[in-house]
Amino acid sequence: YIAGLTRKELGGSAYYAQLGVQGGQVPHVDFQNGPKLLRAVSRAVREGLAASAHDCSEGGLGVAAAEMAFAGGLGLTLDLTRVPSTVPVPGTPVLREDFILFSESASRILLEVSPENAPALEKKLAGFPLQKIGTFEAGGVFRVLGLDGKPVVETTARALRQAWEEPFKGW
Repeated sequence: YIAGLTRKELGGSAYYAQLGVQGGQVPHVDFQNGPKLLRAVSRAVREGLAASAHDCSEGGLGVAAAEMAFAGGLGLTLDLTRVPSTVPVPGTPVLREDFILFSESASRILLEVSPENAPALEKKLAGFPLQKIGTFEAGGVFRVLGLDGKPVVETTARALRQAWEEPFKGW
């Protein structure tokens, strides 16, 4: 599950830095609703409704999902069409696939939730943007399905972990 809205907020992001892009919309903090969402998520985690939680700040949803998958030694399939985002015209995605994966919008939490806890989590977070966007799986395959339903990323959690650890080698 992901709690919170994804917006086209990549200004100052790790993604834009990698591409050498300057400018863009920096993440906006919603001081009214953000703390309410985070408190509700915190209560849900304390009550055991989520096995783990990860913010989607530095690197966005893509990095948070990869870190959760390789930390647990699991595979993961994400469906980008299910990620709650700001939509200018109902039924029309506002974001490109890379923006959905790497936006650093504030107050978004990725949650690992067992199927038996899903109804209680949905009830606990009713009124907030919340959507089941994927599943953790045995086998270690890390797959992201794009807006057309076809894989835009297909690798392994192990390969992602190796890439993540590479800069730390030799320290």
